[in-house]
Amino acid sequence: MKNRIRAQMENKIENEARKENEVRIENEVRIENEVRIENEVRIENEVRVENEARVENQAQNTSEREILRHEEITGDLIIEGIDIVRTFRMGEVEIRALRSVKVKIRRGEFIAIMGPSSSGKTTLLNQLGLLDTPNSGKIIIDDTDTSRMSESVS
Repeated sequence: MKNRIRAQMENKIENEARKENEVRIENEVRIENEVRIENEVRIENEVRVENEARVENQAQNTSEREILRHEEITGDLIIEGIDIVRTFRMGEVEIRALRSVKVKIRRGEFIAIMGPSSSGKTTLLNQLGLLDTPNSGKIIIDDTDTSRMSESVS
């Protein structure tokens, strides 16, 4: 009987020790996993921050390059039309061919003027080419206000 009680107690002690070991191992694994996850999160955050900084730098460099490139391509204004108005009279009727048109053409820039028939394309070109004068507004060519120019060409 003593041996059986002793065996049961030893068995109980072994079970408790085994359970304690299992709990300790589970805790160690949990702690290792938590540390691993924390490290992964820290690394992911560091990578994310580095990537965000790199993207921000690239965006800043790109926008700076685009601005410089735009300035190189477009250069300075060579022709500017400010609120150009051109009207024609046909008997009693006044026809507004151009209504406060604004246009900027930069040196080296290619433009196209498109629109439906009778929308004022030729009238605008006549104004910008100084073949006709607007009723109001200004046309500036190479920083010179053409409304202040004389009719004679020397």
